[in-house]
Amino acid sequence: MKFLCVVLLVLAASSVLEAERHYRSGDFESALHSFRGLVADEGENASASLYFNLALAALQSGHFVEAEIAVEKSAVRGGREYEVLRVFLLGNVAFARCEQAEALSKRVEAGLPAFDSAITFAQQAKKLWIQAVRLDPSLTNAARNIERA
Repeated sequence: MKFLCVVLLVLAASSVLEAERHYRSGDFESALHSFRGLVADEGENASASLYFNLALAALQSGHFVEAEIAVEKSAVRGGREYEVLRVFLLGNVAFARCEQAEALSKRVEAGLPAFDSAITFAQQAKKLWIQAVRLDPSLTNAARNIERA
């Protein structure tokens, strides 16, 4: 029985490393697929960090709703540290939506509503990043993003 537990732990660790390797190499879809599998395997025992990694991969893959759901779950499981990360990542999701709406606004058929959406998402991102900096002043990326928005 001990041997089986050790084998399962080694397999789980190697799966996490594989998912992280996909993410670092820029293969966000593969990372997302791997993190989804890991979360499914862990079920109710999935950790805050696993959900946060899933959220990051979902954001980078353009799966914004999935990123929002995963980061909410990470905050519930991880406490204050993940609450700060939740706010920061939600700001990143809002800004990604801003960029998506901005790109859409350049198409003739989209018109002003897409541009207005881009502005709204940028404002939302900025508010979330300000909130993140208030929660943790050491978040230099959030401070930089505030200027960017």
